[in-house]
Amino acid sequence: ALIAGAPLQPASAADERQALDELRNTVINLLEALVEQGVMTREKAADLGRAAQEKATADADAVARRDEGAI
Repeated sequence: ALIAGAPLQPASAADERQALDELRNTVINLLEALVEQGVMTREKAADLGRAAQEKATADADAVARRDEGAI
C-alpha cells in the first residue's frame, strides 16, 4: 500500500539522501558564514561550490564507466 506523498525508496536510500542533504546544507552554511565574516569572498565561495559540483560529476561519471566495464 502506498502512503500519500511517501517516496518509493527503501529506508536506507532515504536515510542516505537525508545524510547527503544535511552534509550539503552544512557546507553551504559554512561557506555563507565565512563570507559573512569576511574570511572569504562570495566569488571564492561560489568557485568552491562550482569546483565541488564539477568533481562530483566527474566522480559519478568515472563510477558509471567503471560499472559499465564490469558488466
